Amino acid sequence: MRFESYVVAELLQRLEQQSAELRPNAVEIATVLNKDNKDEYPTALEASAGLHRALDAFVAITEMLEDHIVAHDGMGELGESLGELELRARGMVLVAQIDRLSEVFGDHAVEARTRGWFIGKVQGITDVVAFVRGQLTKIHAMWMAYRQDQPLLPGMTDTDRANLYRTMVRVAQRAMRELWNEPELARFLDCGLAATDLVDVNLACKQIVSVLGLQIKPRRICATNGAAARR
Repeated sequence: MRFESYVVAELLQRLEQQSAELRPNAVEIATVLNKDNKDEYPTALEASAGLHRALDAFVAITEMLEDHIVAHDGMGELGESLGELELRARGMVLVAQIDRLSEVFGDHAVEARTRGWFIGKVQGITDVVAFVRGQLTKIHAMWMAYRQDQPLLPGMTDTDRANLYRTMVRVAQRAMRELWNEPELARFLDCGLAATDLVDVNLACKQIVSVLGLQIKPRRICATNGAAARR
């Protein structure tokens, strides 16, 4: 089975949608039961049916996503947290699209057209690739040491490890979203989102922004002629 970046991105979006459907149904059931009003039990029953459908879909999507990621990312079996699966999936899509951009930028016309997109420490697509891969390595290092398959650190109990693991998964998720605030990467992505004439570049940048968990829209005006971007 080949890794399909767009399939994984679609599964992540569907997982998010089903997760959003789970919560209101669960809250509705709990609210009705706490009231202990028999007249409202049909409402709880309807919410229960909705919860069952959403949960079925959620489990099926999770299993498909896990099979795809575990088979390709080299990090072994999934740990205890769904957040780990999401992190690994988002990271793989991010790397796939960055590598795709590297190929597209091999075209001299694309390279010339995008010369003004790079700032600071990032002076070309090679620097963008190195930056993203380096950041992902740091992000994954935050939580990997606390997985169940890792030896306990001195003085640490298994309960301590489990708590730290879940905490660091959340920290890593936040760190991945905050990549959008790195000026060098943000400038590049903003320009890519604005460059609708460069179809492959534009689609890759949209995919990257979506897996960072952000809305797909540029925050800055990026000049298309290579001039400096304007706020």
